Amino acid sequence: VIAIFYTKEISTDAMIWASCGLVVVAFLRFSGIRNLLVYSLLGVLVWYAILRSGVHATVAGVLLGLMTPIQPLIRKKEAPEKIKKLINDLSLHLSKIQKEDAYENQSSNEYLDERAKSMFEELHQVSIEARSPLDRLVHMLHPIVSFVIMPIFAFTNAGIEMAGLDFDHFIHNPISLGIILGLFVGKPLGILSFAWLSTKMKLAQLPTGISWFHITCMGCLGGIGFTMALFVSHLALKTPDLEVYSKLGIIVASILSALVGLALLSFAKKTPST
Repeated sequence: VIAIFYTKEISTDAMIWASCGLVVVAFLRFSGIRNLLVYSLLGVLVWYAILRSGVHATVAGVLLGLMTPIQPLIRKKEAPEKIKKLINDLSLHLSKIQKEDAYENQSSNEYLDERAKSMFEELHQVSIEARSPLDRLVHMLHPIVSFVIMPIFAFTNAGIEMAGLDFDHFIHNPISLGIILGLFVGKPLGILSFAWLSTKMKLAQLPTGISWFHITCMGCLGGIGFTMALFVSHLALKTPDLEVYSKLGIIVASILSALVGLALLSFAKKTPST
């Protein structure tokens, strides 16, 4: 939607370079390469090419996210066996060293011999390869995105000029009302209904200890729209007055969603799924 409706002019050369980068990423993925550094470097190049093309650079993040390998290098069935064997070997090796008192008088830097260090390194490598690149990337970026990027994004895009704002017009404005209803009412209904439909179609099941009341609570919290809502509002509404009403609607809906969601969660209990 962003690429089609919110792009004024597209640079063909830049799009070709971006496409080539995506082809390389796809080739590496199907070749079984799982090195995050390689994907990160290619991701920067693809992002820059899409930025130069005229298409909003967020599209690069979406495309690269969809193409990031979701399968780990070591299968789930193999990982526990390898880890168990390494731990057993390491335990036996350390017990042997302990019996021989090989490291009793050594300094802390030489506490482990080279064999033990190598086994620890191998265990660490197996634990990395047992997780998919996508999982590792999400885990690595989550603190930065949640506590740095998203707050900065929200504060820089939520600036509202309150002087001269007609609150009576805001209450009856179709844009602000539509946004409030969409976030505060539509999000919980959509999340709850599609979650229910997925379980009925046997596509998913509720996690242990999670009830439909918990899903309803999370649906309400899903109405907090300080990210994509502000982003799309800025792209779609070029008139300052309309953008002000839309942003104010987003803030009101987000506050209502947060209050109701947290209030409901305070009553929620960890009950088995039904």
